[in-house]
Amino acid sequence: MSNTATITPRYDGEAGAEAAGEAAAAFVAAIASLAATLAATDAERAVIARCRAMARQDRLAGTRVDLRLAANGDLLGAATSLGFVDAGGHARVRLEAGRPVELTDKGGTAILLQRTGDRLAILSPGGAAVVDRVIARTVEQRAERHLTRVSGSKVIRRTLANGETELVAREALPGTGGAGRVAVRVGRGGVAHADISCVAGTRCEDMLKDMAEAIGGTVQNRGLKDDYYDDPSAAAALPHVRAGG
Repeated sequence: MSNTATITPRYDGEAGAEAAGEAAAAFVAAIASLAATLAATDAERAVIARCRAMARQDRLAGTRVDLRLAANGDLLGAATSLGFVDAGGHARVRLEAGRPVELTDKGGTAILLQRTGDRLAILSPGGAAVVDRVIARTVEQRAERHLTRVSGSKVIRRTLANGETELVAREALPGTGGAGRVAVRVGRGGVAHADISCVAGTRCEDMLKDMAEAIGGTVQNRGLKDDYYDDPSAAAALPHVRAGG
């Protein structure tokens, strides 16, 4: 049996929301600046700090995407691998609930990462392209780590003509129905197109579930390939052909 599916780490219906405009950000910043000259008590200073935090977030939030990722270290690691560091030039920072982390790259592009409940959000004034790049790198790294584990470090990685990354691996230890083959193509914004083949029975569904959990996303657009209905032993002997996503 074999199947294909799309896996996304984004919350449904949230492909990025435009934050408050420059006028709103400027207004909040002005209020914070004015209040700073009048503050006399700790309570007033706390209000000023909150206003400044709001102004900082509005300045950075050109595009926002909320993710299902449970391990915030993966998002930070992906951003670091793309050259983003904190204001002090440190690549290793911690992302804690209620404490946003601002990172910038050598070109001055900024992103803001924050954790709220079971969500991780990434914001950037650089627009969707910047946000998508960090999310895609995160999904690539998580998918490759999973495939490395199941294949015994035998993962084929290549960059396609359209700029997408494709990862291909076969299970090192055959399970029920044979050694499954998994191909994952990571597209714009971290949407992954998974292709599972060469395995008998319904175990392809279990393999798809494992991949979705590894990526930190939900399965969408599940489909069955033609050889899903073929005899499993015959299907396992077929040449490896990547199905379209």
